[in-house]
Amino acid sequence: MSFEEEQYEAARNKVKLKKSFYRHLASYIIVGAFFFIMNMTTSPNDIWFHFPMMGWGIGLASHYIQVFGVPYIGTLDNAWEEQEIEKELSKMKGHSRSTSKQLSSESHELDLEKWDNYENRDLKEIRKDFDDQFKR
Repeated sequence: MSFEEEQYEAARNKVKLKKSFYRHLASYIIVGAFFFIMNMTTSPNDIWFHFPMMGWGIGLASHYIQVFGVPYIGTLDNAWEEQEIEKELSKMKGHSRSTSKQLSSESHELDLEKWDNYENRDLKEIRKDFDDQFKR
């Protein structure tokens, strides 16, 4: 198995773990709402719905720690810093790719004779030619 395939599998497994946690969280919220409604309709003077939810909440918290780790633990080590740098770089690459304009040859025809020996021309003249060419 190549390095890229191993990385893909590791990422895939991490996504599966996250998906499992989010399903667990959704069921916790839905069942908690059901217990609350059932408690309020059957015995509003005797509040009991929080007892099963606290027990389940402990299990949900341990599931969170298993998937995401303990919050703010390990945030100052080198591995975390490198991971955050990689995230920021990928965001920047994705951002620049989506916002950059790509010129097609059909939409902008260049007068190549004008641009052939631009190194001998003044920058103001080049800028004026460029503006004339593309700012119609």
